[in-house]
Amino acid sequence: MSTLVKWNPDAIVQGQSTIEHKRIVCECGELIADNFHDGQILSLNIKCHQCGKMHSFRDPLPGDVFPHSSVKIPDQEMGIGRPINMSGGTIFGEQAIDAIGQIWPSSQRTGLSIDNAGMDEVEEVFNAMSNNAMASHLRFVRASPTGSGDDFRYPVASAISLLRKKIASGPVILDDLEVSHALFTIKSVYGIFDQWRMHPRFGMLTEGLKGANNFWHTWATCELAKSFWAGGSQVTFGIAERPEQAVLDLYGRDRDGAKTYFEIKTVKSLLWPSSTSINNIDFDGIVRKLVKNSKDQLLKKNAVICVASPTFSREIPERIRDAAKSYFNRKRGSGNCAGIMCLGVEAMLINYSPPKKFSFGFPVLSEWAPNPYSNRPDPIAKKNTFLPLVPATAK
Repeated sequence: MSTLVKWNPDAIVQGQSTIEHKRIVCECGELIADNFHDGQILSLNIKCHQCGKMHSFRDPLPGDVFPHSSVKIPDQEMGIGRPINMSGGTIFGEQAIDAIGQIWPSSQRTGLSIDNAGMDEVEEVFNAMSNNAMASHLRFVRASPTGSGDDFRYPVASAISLLRKKIASGPVILDDLEVSHALFTIKSVYGIFDQWRMHPRFGMLTEGLKGANNFWHTWATCELAKSFWAGGSQVTFGIAERPEQAVLDLYGRDRDGAKTYFEIKTVKSLLWPSSTSINNIDFDGIVRKLVKNSKDQLLKKNAVICVASPTFSREIPERIRDAAKSYFNRKRGSGNCAGIMCLGVEAMLINYSPPKKFSFGFPVLSEWAPNPYSNRPDPIAKKNTFLPLVPATAK
């Protein structure tokens, strides 16, 4: 068992939480750990310097993702002679990995072969995530009027069908908008699979992919979780253990230890491809319905609604932000909704490596409208924000 042995009374684990202020004091009066929040010290023993008593800390929860600033203590006794100062990170014993498996996202592959072999690989990866649903998704897409990339219900199958047509007719024009979005969709498949497949809740996280209309919900959940991790904060996937159990999609802790819950939503007119032009989208109506339809889920948690818009439009997240601000100011209520966020995507950045390998990325952007009448302070517009996607000060 990973164990820290205090060599003197000053050798404590010191956090910086301004919310929970947890403190562990030994029976003999010696301070063991101070000012930390629940989940910041895990799968670890700390041995008292004065009386030798062992203090044990719990294992992580199955949905936890540790921040990148975390410290792993090996499976042995280690002496400490001075305080261990933590900010928003987690200190954990090696047994934490034994308890739940991988607890942070893995690296993602950077290349893609834009040929039929590359499309075969994407199909295999999606099958691994969706309980072999690719064949049925492709049948639905091929039965659509165009037989390729215009079915928002099955975006992965649509992307593969479109790219196979482009490959057959050749050449594939990368700056074609349809092609670019198809490549973004495939990049998102690899992002979900490569980064999260070793997480203990990966099967539950991707279970919805076998059905329609769920891919972008899963994408947004994974993007938020990755952002928490990159921002140095702890995040937990809030996946229901039972079908009848209603839970929010995830929550994160900022460096003060405060929890913020997120409920992910998708809206048809904000997905690719949309038959509605931006000027004809009812953004006020979308925000109104988002809050109304989420009331039961937000009732106890005072959560943020996060709507996914994986298009190449900067304007859509900005319009959602403005509509949300207007809604909150009109209503002067909806106290259980801490705010509304919109996740969008920038256009493709490409690096080319001959003969057919491409490295490309799609920077994720977001806009955020806090609810000034919420029951809690703005959880994001703080100096120690745990969401680097979001500006420190909302526009």
